[in-house]
Amino acid sequence: MVSLPNHRGALHPGIFEPPGAEQSNRNMEAVNFMEANIEPLKKILKNCTLCPRRCRVDRTRGEKGFCGLDDRLRVDRALAHHGEEPPLSGSRGAGTIFFSSCNLRCSYCQNHQISHRAGGGLLDAEGLVRIMLRPEGV
Repeated sequence: MVSLPNHRGALHPGIFEPPGAEQSNRNMEAVNFMEANIEPLKKILKNCTLCPRRCRVDRTRGEKGFCGLDDRLRVDRALAHHGEEPPLSGSRGAGTIFFSSCNLRCSYCQNHQISHRAGGGLLDAEGLVRIMLRPEGV
């Protein structure tokens, strides 16, 4: 389990708890699909050109470009967002994932407190799939 800081610096315990038995099959199907289709992205990470900065570092070997990331994902927050219109968010909220270490540094960024720093926890692909499936009630 990974605990991530909230907007006040306190920790959210249990954000990334392992799925229960009823979730495992669906999560594994999603992970298997993703892993079967991820090779082109892994190739890009060996000579990284994912963003306009085109650092060309080998993130698969732990090298870090301008973003400060290797080949793992850094997620600052994952939560149900209730601030959207009800037809979009329903009664349980819309699933929201805030990634950190954005390298674009847009001056108009509404989430710069999160995106411009390397905060949060590191996730592998399976951890991200678990977070993405949670809003569906899986």
